[in-house]
Amino acid sequence: MPLKKITRYIESLFKFIGSIKGAAEIGGLIFNFALTYFIGKGNKATWLAVGMVVLGVSSFVRTLPHFVFGSGLSGHSNNTLQNSFVNTPGKEY
Repeated sequence: MPLKKITRYIESLFKFIGSIKGAAEIGGLIFNFALTYFIGKGNKATWLAVGMVVLGVSSFVRTLPHFVFGSGLSGHSNNTLQNSFVNTPGKEY
């Protein structure tokens, strides 16, 4: 009996995830149609320049946490972190 409940739960979860992925694909498709329409009506060089500016701004925003909060663990060697997990005599992990 519990196996059927688990199976039903997993199936409903997969259907939900599939619908989210489908909505994302449809949203991207609509955006591409709108973008193609507006590019066809305007100056292609201007749209290319706007795209490059948006790409640059998005890259900067993506790296902004690194500049604001520092490098975190990625800037340090992992030896300190690995040494803290080494089994020491008398301790069980």
